[in-house]
Formats: sequence, structure tokens, C-alpha cells
Amino acid sequence: MKKFNGCVVKGNAIVMTKAFAKNAYTPGTEEFRYLAELHKAFPDFSIVMRTAKENKNKEKHDGLTIARMDFIIKNYIRDDVAIAEFDEVKKFYKGMNGYYGKVKGWFLNKYPNYQDIDFADVATSQKPEDKAPATPELAIA
Repeated sequence: MKKFNGCVVKGNAIVMTKAFAKNAYTPGTEEFRYLAELHKAFPDFSIVMRTAKENKNKEKHDGLTIARMDFIIKNYIRDDVAIAEFDEVKKFYKGMNGYYGKVKGWFLNKYPNYQDIDFADVATSQKPEDKAPATPELAIA
């Protein structure tokens, strides 16, 4: 008999995943037969669906997109080295699995207190444009 990862005996219950259950509820499938064998072997055990544990204390970063990270670095942090480093990180991870997660991980390690930034004053306190100092024009006679 084939062993399935989506169905295990744990404690006094037969615990199955949602994907396994979807196939197990269809008579004639391998999953159905496997679940029937388990139920025959453990008739007193209840059959339950596995549920994910929720971490209520998890720190959330809603709205933190790559464009938002780029905006924060360019418009609030305003450090040319940080901008270059962020562009390098994006280029390094481009095309890899988990691209967003890796870039976000770098950003959160570098700027863990980004949520303390008051974004309302970012629009009003733009970086002054670099202008050449005013010099009196020399009159050529």
C-alpha cells in the first residue's frame, strides 16, 4: 500500500490535509482506499481535517511592496549608497524563487523601524534639488 503524506495518525485521530481529503472523498481513488484501510485499522479514531495554526502575534507588513521599499529608500532615507545597495539586491535576486521575500528580508534587516516613518511629511519635505551656488556673472567687455 502506498503511503500518503497528506494523511497521518496522530494521537487518537486520523488527520488529513485539505488536498488529501478532496481526493479521499471520491470513491475509487487511491486516497479513498488508503483512508478506508486506516479507518479499518483504527475504527475508534476520528477522522479530522488538519488546520493551520494562526500566529496572532505575527508582525505584518501590509502594503510593503518592492515599489514601496524603493519609494522609502529614495524619498525618505535619501542615501545614495542605500539606493545603490537596494538596486543591487533587486538585481541579485531577480529571477530566483522567493524574489519578493528575499528582497523584503533584506529591507527589514536593514530598516527594521521603517514603520515609524511619518509618510505624511515625506511629500512636503522633498530633497532640495542640487543647484550650483549662485555666482555673479562676469561682464565681458
